[in-house]
Amino acid sequence: MKKAFAMILALSLLLVAMAGCASDPAPTAAPTEAPETEAPTEAPTEAPTEPESDSYNVLLLVPKVGDKSYFDGAAAGLDLIKSKYDHVTTEVITMGEGEEAMANYPSFFEEACAGKQYDLIITGGGECTNALVEAATNYPDQTFFDFDYQDTFGNELTNIYGVYYKAYDMGYLAGYLASQITVSNMPLANADKKVGAVVGMDIPDLNDFVGSFCQACIDNGVQATIVYCNSFSDQEAGYTSAMELYNDGCDVVWQVAGSAGIGVFRAATETGRYAFGVDVDQVDVIGDESLTANIVTSFCKEYANVILEAFDQLVDGTYPGGTTLSLGLNEHGVGLVENEQYERLVPQEIRDSLTALYEKVKSGEIVPFSAMLDQEKWPEIRDEAAKPVE
Repeated sequence: MKKAFAMILALSLLLVAMAGCASDPAPTAAPTEAPETEAPTEAPTEAPTEPESDSYNVLLLVPKVGDKSYFDGAAAGLDLIKSKYDHVTTEVITMGEGEEAMANYPSFFEEACAGKQYDLIITGGGECTNALVEAATNYPDQTFFDFDYQDTFGNELTNIYGVYYKAYDMGYLAGYLASQITVSNMPLANADKKVGAVVGMDIPDLNDFVGSFCQACIDNGVQATIVYCNSFSDQEAGYTSAMELYNDGCDVVWQVAGSAGIGVFRAATETGRYAFGVDVDQVDVIGDESLTANIVTSFCKEYANVILEAFDQLVDGTYPGGTTLSLGLNEHGVGLVENEQYERLVPQEIRDSLTALYEKVKSGEIVPFSAMLDQEKWPEIRDEAAKPVE
């Protein structure tokens, strides 16, 4: 996905996420009455994990929060930082969505950098990439972290550290689980061997989720249909796309469309069929049983933990600026939510088989297809998966 696809990626990244003061040091305890004996002079042998004199200001600069998906996953990373460190001030600035808002992204980055008040600026989402690179070039002393960086520019800037996720790893798991559910005796499964996915946009980044989803369905003799709702925020578009799939006989639909995917969950409830979430534990984040009752699980990128780990590296002096880290199943960067609802809805036999599949993917016995890395083959895989099966 690097240089061979740079031009395609640069265009697609502009769309992708439409499918985010330091306090005073803690006071030391007042000394009790001095003892008459001589005070010990030996220094403590163990240093504190976080020096009390250090303080940090961290900014999350993203298009929005409150999407119950992608950007909320990043915002949760700030919560993890604050829960671990006492001397951190965090701030969230939202820049808005859409082409008109995107035109102003460079100004937001410029203002954030010019004040020199942030020890770390965190961003993510393909639409932010150009503004990030421009700001990092103009402010080489400002440290940046991109929690979902596609490395379009080769990341030659030493003040950017980015993380890229192997979406195809979790896509294969999602396709496998959907295939097992549709042929099972689970209450909401029907007799048709049909599953589907609602995707925000027809772009390489998002096709990387569903390329291996289709591959897994082909491997397991199940028909898979991909529908693009052409939005990351229009819940009605997500609902309409999902209804198209459910009415065609699909009994499992994976939403890969950001907050537009909430419409998929509404459709799942109305039709009495199953759905998969994305990015975060959407059962927990949405918190509305009328929408979440039929969500089997969510397939996630570990945005929050990755943000915390990046901040840990900043604090301990090992921040790897100028690099992009690729995270998949082996690196614990992607996976699925195994919450109470997952365990209640999915029979033990299917859960055990998915665990076994996990190991096959991690070991390399199964190699998931990447629609990002092999964009020429993707239409062939998609069309093969859409063929009816007996």
